[in-house]
Amino acid sequence: MDFLLLTTPPQHAADNPAVERNAGRLKQWLVELPIMDAVETVRRLHAAISPFNELPLPDVERLKLLEVYRQGLEEVFLIYDEQRLKVLSLPARERQQLADDIMGLYLELANGYKILVRNGFDESDDPARDGFLLQAIYRAMELIGLAVLYARRVDRPTPEPAWVELHQLYAFCEKHDALQKRVKVARHESVVPTVERVYTQALLMAVMDTRQLTGAELMELFLLLEEYSSLCDISQEVPDETRPGCFVIDLMADRPPQALTVGQAAERDWMKPRTLDILPVRDAVEAWLAQHRVEDGAMQNQDVRPARMLTGLLGSHWGRKGPRSVARRFVKVALGLKALEYFLSDPGHLTQACSTEVYGGIEVLSLDSEDEVRYQLGDWQMLDQSDTGCLLLGRVSAADETPMVGSLLGVVGFLPEMGQQNLSIGIVRWQGEISEGRSKLGVEIIEDVAQPILFGSTAQDLDQAPELGFYFPKNNAEGRSASLLLPRRARQDSLYVRVKGQAFEVVTASVVREAEVFVQYRFRVQV
Repeated sequence: MDFLLLTTPPQHAADNPAVERNAGRLKQWLVELPIMDAVETVRRLHAAISPFNELPLPDVERLKLLEVYRQGLEEVFLIYDEQRLKVLSLPARERQQLADDIMGLYLELANGYKILVRNGFDESDDPARDGFLLQAIYRAMELIGLAVLYARRVDRPTPEPAWVELHQLYAFCEKHDALQKRVKVARHESVVPTVERVYTQALLMAVMDTRQLTGAELMELFLLLEEYSSLCDISQEVPDETRPGCFVIDLMADRPPQALTVGQAAERDWMKPRTLDILPVRDAVEAWLAQHRVEDGAMQNQDVRPARMLTGLLGSHWGRKGPRSVARRFVKVALGLKALEYFLSDPGHLTQACSTEVYGGIEVLSLDSEDEVRYQLGDWQMLDQSDTGCLLLGRVSAADETPMVGSLLGVVGFLPEMGQQNLSIGIVRWQGEISEGRSKLGVEIIEDVAQPILFGSTAQDLDQAPELGFYFPKNNAEGRSASLLLPRRARQDSLYVRVKGQAFEVVTASVVREAEVFVQYRFRVQV
């Protein structure tokens, strides 16, 4: 490895007497910060850490003081989350600037550790043999990863050049076979601290579409990944064909893992793309959940909920399969469970609705003295699209079922080649409001064609008070098992379902994907 792409602060030869170099006094200064005044506390920390990083110091002394700063800042990082910032009596612009400044503290502290890494690299030190250097690498990667996480929590752009520095620090340790070597850190760690673990933890967060999660849920997810991230497989071999759950890592680029593309190579081994396989993590979490199955009333158990959240993200998205492309075309949209049942139960309903100019409402017709409710399709604009989802812009009429995060909708024309003959079921993963009553919906599309079903907890419930769900047949070509999409409240070991007039007793198994309102399960038929 001939060079290391790493930014470090300039070092000034002159001493700065204003910089505190006594560890005891620095600890006391950190304790006395006006922690309830976020703006002032963050200002003072920047004013202290920035000149400290520019001060020439022996590496041992620098690391000792950096660890004091890091321990003192932990409380600041925990307190100043996005919920705390929202309640501060600050104008929106100042609140945004404060969020950027807090994120900058992570990076400023990481800069101090990167100075130690740069010194070790320039001296040709081996991180596998030098515990001091390995600790500096680990801390720098840990803090950069936390800055990326904080940016996502407060909805700010990922700081540059965070990703290329994470990749380069990983490559440095990979070159010296130090990825899985235990790092000696001062505080107790819940898992064995290694460079490989902290790196893959950041990568996993990057490839999952977590926009629908709250900041607190993001933190829960991040902490859970400490346990599972080491299961990821990072390989130097690039497959000849794309695979679900497989991503490419460009160690020279300032970007997170991308959807795998074939044929990437470089002259030097350490510059070749790496591939990240996240499926072992999904499989391990699903196995854990299978061993800790609980009754419906206990589903909010704090030990179970983050794991279910994680397996839902991994199972539903295979991470982000790639960037979305601009679509800018109109599609027909059906909102709500009943509308989906109406259009999927009879292809003629879809054909009729697509051929009319009436949309956005419900028309009631009288047929043989009985009222039939005929649902119509709304005209929405698709702003962008990927293999797994799209961004929709449109208006929800008073007669439509109001969409919410986790609810179902149908998109006619998600695949342009299918024209108006195909209605794809989607789950609302993100929702935003814009002016004039129009809404933006971020939608995850479920790959296969669905069939409406009725289900009940017992055979009697199925006959007397059935509920509505959807059945997805087995897809051999894509390697997907049959599954059921049911309301979350319906979760139990066994159910009675009726598909095309035939009743079955089924046992629910692993989770394919989940949302706030619905969960998709694999199942087996009870004989």
